[in-house]
Amino acid sequence: MSNCRRLTPSSSEHITTAAKIICLALLFTPLWGLWWYNTDALIQDYGIFPHAIRCLSANALEGVGYIFVCLSAFAGLFVAAFILPAAIRVPLMIVMLIGWGVELFILDINGTFSNQNLLMTLWQERASGSEVAGAYATEIIRNCAVVAIPGIVLCASPARRFSVPGIFGLVPITALAMVAGAIEYSKGATQVFPIPFGLFANIAILSSGAAYHADLIDPVYNLARDVAINRDVNIGRDISPLFNKIVVIMDESVRGDFISLNNSSIKTTPFLKTADNLVNFGVAIAGANCSSNSRMMFRFGMRQFDLPNKWGEGVKRPTIWQFAHNARYKTVYIDAFAGPLEYHSGFSPIEKTLIDSKVNILDSRTYLRDYKAVDKLVEALEDEGPAFIYLDKFGVHTPYASKYPPDFHLFPTRPGAEFSDREVMVAHYQNAINWSVDGFFRKLLPAVDLSKTLIIYTSDHGQSLLQGGYKQTHCSQGNYVHPGEAYVPLFAVTSEPDFKRRLANAATRGLDRFSHFEVFPTVLLAMGYDARWVAKAYGPSLMDSPVPDRKFLVGYPYLQPRMISEPGFTR
Repeated sequence: MSNCRRLTPSSSEHITTAAKIICLALLFTPLWGLWWYNTDALIQDYGIFPHAIRCLSANALEGVGYIFVCLSAFAGLFVAAFILPAAIRVPLMIVMLIGWGVELFILDINGTFSNQNLLMTLWQERASGSEVAGAYATEIIRNCAVVAIPGIVLCASPARRFSVPGIFGLVPITALAMVAGAIEYSKGATQVFPIPFGLFANIAILSSGAAYHADLIDPVYNLARDVAINRDVNIGRDISPLFNKIVVIMDESVRGDFISLNNSSIKTTPFLKTADNLVNFGVAIAGANCSSNSRMMFRFGMRQFDLPNKWGEGVKRPTIWQFAHNARYKTVYIDAFAGPLEYHSGFSPIEKTLIDSKVNILDSRTYLRDYKAVDKLVEALEDEGPAFIYLDKFGVHTPYASKYPPDFHLFPTRPGAEFSDREVMVAHYQNAINWSVDGFFRKLLPAVDLSKTLIIYTSDHGQSLLQGGYKQTHCSQGNYVHPGEAYVPLFAVTSEPDFKRRLANAATRGLDRFSHFEVFPTVLLAMGYDARWVAKAYGPSLMDSPVPDRKFLVGYPYLQPRMISEPGFTR
C-alpha cells in the first residue's frame, strides 16, 4: 500500500482554480509598481481608480457608467479563463494575452499605456518598425515571457465545478464593445480602461475610421488627408531671388546639444566646429517630437500659433514647393528613406506633383545612405539653373549602432543593451553623429560654391536618451516628455556677405532660442519674397528676434495633440 496521499478531485479543482486566480493577479502586478516597470506617474495619471474618481467628480452619471464599463472589462478577462469549451477559451485567452504583452511592452518603453495618439504615431513610424523592434528585442522577449508563463495556466482547462459554458465568451466581447462605445462617446477624452480592452477598442476605432476621425487609417498619407493644393493662390508680390541654390537639409534624430558646435565637451563634429561661413543658431526647438509631424509642418509653413488645433487649415496653405516655383526655382527632393513609389512624413501623391525631380537613395547598408545623398546633392548643385533642394537625410534613427560602420569606433563602446544602459547608448549615439553628420558635411562643403548657395540644416526632432524615465527615444506621449526630444541643431552655411551678416547678427542675439518655425520664413526671404509680407504671413525669420515662448507639438494632429512649452536650454 502506497504511503503517498492522493489528491481528491475536490482538492485538484481547488488547486486549478487557485492557480488561475493567482496567474490573473500576476498579470496585474506590473501595474502595481512591481518588477521593472516605472509606474510612478502611471498610477496617478492612468490608473483606473484615480480616473474613476475624476469622472465621478465631473459628472456623477457618466462616472457611474465609466465604472460599470471597467467592471465589465475586468469580468470579461476573469470569465474568459474559466470557459469550459477549449475552442472558445483558448483563442480568447491568446488574443487577450497578446494584447497584454503589447501593453506591457508599451508601458516598458514609454512609461504609459497605449492610446490613440500613440497607436497612430506607431503607424506613422512603421517604416522603421523592423529595425526598432530588433533594438528592443530584450524588452519584447521579457514582456512576452511575463504573459506567456501565466498564460499557460490561464489557457489550461478549468475545473469543471468552477467553469462556465461557452456562451460566456460573449462577456469579454460585449465588454470590448462597451469600452469602444465609451471612448467614442467621450470623443477620445477617456481612454483609461482595463488592459487589454482599451488597446483593442482603439485599434478597432482607428481601423474603421469611425466617427470623429474618418479616414485616419489611410495607409498612404493619413496626415495629408486635408491637403488642398491651390495652384492659383497669390503667394507674394515682387520677387528678387538672392541665391541660385537654396538647400534645406532635414536630418533624422540628431539632438542639438550632442554636436560640438553646441557642446564643446562632446567631440562628435570637429569638422563642423571649424567650418568656414557657418552661422550657428545653437540648440533650437523642433516643431514636434515626431518625424512625420515635424517634417510636414516645415513643408507647409505651419506656425506655432496654428497648433495644436488647426492642422487641417495648415495643410491647405501653399507649400514650400509652390513658393519655390513662383520664384522660378526648380524643385528637387532627395529622399534617403523610401523608394520612388513610397510616401512618408505626410507626403501625398498630390504634393509629389509639385516636385520637379525626386531622387531616391536606397542601400541595405543604411550607414551609407547619407554619403550617397551627398553625391546626389552635389549633382543637383552643379546644375546651372536655380533650384530649391530639400533633403530628407537618413540620419541616426534608433538603433544607433547600425548607423555607422561596424569597424568605426571613434567613441569606445562596451557590451550592453543599447536601450537599457545610458552609457552604452550615448557611445553608440556619438559614433553615429560623428559618422552621419560630421562625415556628411566633411564631404559636402568643399564641393559647394557658397557664394551663390544657402544651406540650412536642422533635424526633425531630438532624443530623450533614457533621461525622461522611459526608454522611447522620441514620439513619446506621456504627461512628461523630456525636452531632449525637441532639442535640435540649427545652422546656416553661405558666403553671401549681406545675408550671412544678418544671420550672424541674429544668431548672436538669440543663440539657443530659435525654433523650426523661423526656418520657413528664412527660406522665403532667400527666395526673394518681400520681407514685410513674409513677416506678416509667417512670422519672424532667422534674421529676427526669436519667439520668447517656444513650444513643440506632441501627439497625432487629428486626435488629441497638445503643445508643450520648452523650459529653455542652458549651456
